Amino acid sequence: MTAAPLAVLLAAAFAAEPVDPAETEGPSPAQIAATLVVAPGLTVELAAAEPLIVDPVALRFDERGRAWVVEMGDYPTPPPEGFSEENPPRGRVRILEDEDGDGTFDTAMTFADRLLFPTGLQPWKGGTFVTLAGRVSYFPDETGPEGTPDGTADREDVWFAGFAEENEQLRANHPTLGPDGWVYVANGLRGGKIVLGEANPSAAKQADDAPLDLSGRTFAFNPHTGEAKVVAGAGQYGLSIDAFGNRFFCENRKPVRHAVLPDSLTALNPHLAVESAVHDVAAWGPDSKLYPTQKAFTTSLAHAGQFTAACGVLNVPMFAPPWAVCDPVAYVCEPTAGIVHREVLRSDGATFTSKPAREGVEFLTSTSPWFRPVDLAIGPDGSLYVVDMARAVIEHPHWMPEELKNRPDLRYGETRGRLWRVRTENQSYQQFGTETGKPLVEADLSELVEALHRTHQTAITAIRILHERRDPQAHLWIRDMNSVYWNDEGLSYGLAYLAAVGALTERDVLHGIRELPGRTARLAAESGVLTPKVRAAIFEVLREEGAYFGDVAFDLCVALAPHADDPAVFEALVKAAVRSDDPYLHTAVLAGAGRAGQPTPLTAALWLSETPVPLDLLERSAEVAGRRGEVTATMGMAVGSALADRVVSDKAAAVLRGLDRGTGPALRREFAALEPNYRETLAAAFKQRVTRSESRAEDLFLLALLKETWPNLAEIAASDADPAVRVAAVRRLARTESEAAAGLVARLPAETPAVRAALIDLALTAPDRSAALLTLVEEQELTAAAVGPAATRRLLKSKDEALRERAEAALSGGSADRAEVLEHYQSVLKIEGDVARGRAAFTRACATCHAVDGVGTAVGADISDTYNRTPESLLTNILDPNKAVDVGGFAYTVLTADGRVLTGLLTSETAGSISLQSPGGETVTLPRTEVIELQSEGVSLMPVGLEEQLTPQQMADLLAFLKGWRYEE
Repeated sequence: MTAAPLAVLLAAAFAAEPVDPAETEGPSPAQIAATLVVAPGLTVELAAAEPLIVDPVALRFDERGRAWVVEMGDYPTPPPEGFSEENPPRGRVRILEDEDGDGTFDTAMTFADRLLFPTGLQPWKGGTFVTLAGRVSYFPDETGPEGTPDGTADREDVWFAGFAEENEQLRANHPTLGPDGWVYVANGLRGGKIVLGEANPSAAKQADDAPLDLSGRTFAFNPHTGEAKVVAGAGQYGLSIDAFGNRFFCENRKPVRHAVLPDSLTALNPHLAVESAVHDVAAWGPDSKLYPTQKAFTTSLAHAGQFTAACGVLNVPMFAPPWAVCDPVAYVCEPTAGIVHREVLRSDGATFTSKPAREGVEFLTSTSPWFRPVDLAIGPDGSLYVVDMARAVIEHPHWMPEELKNRPDLRYGETRGRLWRVRTENQSYQQFGTETGKPLVEADLSELVEALHRTHQTAITAIRILHERRDPQAHLWIRDMNSVYWNDEGLSYGLAYLAAVGALTERDVLHGIRELPGRTARLAAESGVLTPKVRAAIFEVLREEGAYFGDVAFDLCVALAPHADDPAVFEALVKAAVRSDDPYLHTAVLAGAGRAGQPTPLTAALWLSETPVPLDLLERSAEVAGRRGEVTATMGMAVGSALADRVVSDKAAAVLRGLDRGTGPALRREFAALEPNYRETLAAAFKQRVTRSESRAEDLFLLALLKETWPNLAEIAASDADPAVRVAAVRRLARTESEAAAGLVARLPAETPAVRAALIDLALTAPDRSAALLTLVEEQELTAAAVGPAATRRLLKSKDEALRERAEAALSGGSADRAEVLEHYQSVLKIEGDVARGRAAFTRACATCHAVDGVGTAVGADISDTYNRTPESLLTNILDPNKAVDVGGFAYTVLTADGRVLTGLLTSETAGSISLQSPGGETVTLPRTEVIELQSEGVSLMPVGLEEQLTPQQMADLLAFLKGWRYEE
């Protein structure tokens, strides 16, 4: 439900089809139903509508078959006067019931009301957990007759607080019970510092614990104990967990994302840098293709026909619901285009790939701009239920131009809301409940266990009830059921339950490995049941060729990785790595090898392997060895090969590249200690490879290893015809002590944006280079604003007193009061601009971090919607970039252990690594052990003071380009 697109009525402001302001509530349910088009063989029908529900945003079903609906009546923002006793929040949780069984809900009761922007719920023990503004609360229902639920919450018990609240649309949401008995909460993308609420069961014993940092992670808690943790991956609105514990989420332009690498793995090896623990399963951004049947408007025409507001992702297993094919499928909503999209998933190593179920046509669409699907659920009858918020404007004002943020149409449709049911035309499949048809709420223990291998909704409800009850006899029934054949989903649920309650035994595991080897091995490892017999069984599976299909080998390696100090385990991991080209499996092996203190033996084993080895695995292995300080032995393999053959082979280059990334200074010291004749031979080999390489930018690191080749590197940095190669050369030169570096800094004013950004980073690496930069500012060859806020802050904090004093005197640009600057530059709005000249101004001043019409590099926010913005709002964003900066656009500064200072956007975090994208587009991934300091002062990566680089006429030209680039002749 989110970010880039403007809704239908916003288009009216730009001369699109007008909407009659008298019709503020939109079409009736019958009118919308007539516009819906669904995949062949299916039918879509109304299951509920106003007044039973209004403004629905999330849906869950309970063991009675009732629908629990979250309503967000205050969307998109609080009232201007704020909330009060007389004007309380309008968020609610409603319970809908189909009393006559005809597929249409007949009655509704309010379970809880006056809720502040609720975003999701998870039924639990007759009540429900609810995600609200800033917190996760439990609403119990225990005061009905004889202590039974009566359908009304007794109170709100706050379990957790501290979730970010900056934007109503970007908050924690969709609490979802996993097979392991933990409840996972979608991040909302804004994170928070999570603390325990007073009602949390573990509040007393954990009162002194530090807050949990949710940045870039998913929150999870144990509903029995109140314990909490953070795990890999951060999604926006929507969360789905399958029977095997795979978590799927989505994020605006990214419809289906999978959390692949568990924190338990990425935290194993502090020397292993992992760029991302998350995989994009479906095509996303510009590669995604949608086919709406309504006239869908987006703020960026470049995003037309693509995902811009993906939400409510739902993964369902093979064969369920009945219209599925033989592979899992994922459904995802795109409310701005009135679409429910369907992807067919295929196993791909540790993760999945997917493709649209049908080319050129969507699963469910509407020709009406009032159809706004925002969430999905599988119902008790196996049908797909679609939550339709039925709003005219689904876009949040946060992403609208300032002058449009208070339009009256923002709440058109606020008394509407629908649930649509998609089913087969002739349903004849297993219904919700036990095998005998008994409702799950009345099921005994054996019936609940049997229900684990029935329909999707039946299974997830049965496992929830089992976790709620935690009956001491449950594991006996599950173990008995394990002795007969189950489907994979049922077996996985059963084993996960045994692991959750501490009842998983060696016998359970040995049986499970025969039927479901990967999943069982991971559960065994997490439960501490990797006995010698279990390890032997895993080794046997790894020896089978078929183990390398799907996720089996990956799961087995994840299970074994913490035990790689066992020589037999280490040998099995190495063999698995050589046989696979899956980078996620490689990460598992590297995590284990480093944990065992064996990165160099791993590199040696890969180097000597008679089977062709993936070069990226060899490179990453050498990187881990370098980070551990094991440089000499690892380097010897590549150097010996290069000296013998007088050429640098691909294998040798991979090893050296990994060592360089892992420990640049130490590697250069090793090369400096070589005999002069060796260095001479290597210098010739390095220059030859760079000259002949098809990927020169990647191989330039070789020239930084030897002092003898630094002049060649400096020459490339100064004059190569390829800008990307020049940038790479500058960045490599920054890690040397070359005397030519300061001279390159002096050339900065005449360089292109990407090279300038690299040179500014270079200037921060040594006092003489910083002095050269300050000289440019003092002699007015470079403005203070052009230095940028991050570099300015570093120079003002310099330990060199003389440099610090010079910086304080020179770098005053951008300190002018922004209100005064904005007032002064209002005259620019009256100057006629030129699009062609504006393109040149954009290239010079903005292209380092922004891309428009093929010009520049997109770092952070996509600004290709500028043509659809008013000149006033664009001018404000340019001159005062910190006025409305989004958290995702904050600049971070990193000081590394080897003395580098890096600035950019924090794009990814795992338990052991961070990734930073710098101006110019380079992404650097570092283990947290190499990060001495990571900080953000809450300011935009975009520098203040851009007006100092542009005359008023050039500013007018820039505005003309941003407004008119799509219409340039």
